[in-house]
Amino acid sequence: MPSSFQRATNSISFFGNSGFDLIVSIPLSERVINTIMLFIFCLFIIEDFMQAVYV
Repeated sequence: MPSSFQRATNSISFFGNSGFDLIVSIPLSERVINTIMLFIFCLFIIEDFMQAVYV
């Protein structure tokens, strides 16, 4: 029981650390561009949804 629990926490911490390292390693400009693209994409979806609702 303790060994499996320890393995689970170790795997979770490993994935968390690797994800954090991945986020840090990505340049800030690339993250900003991805965020802007995602925001524009969401705006297009919201606009289409509003047109479908009001028509």
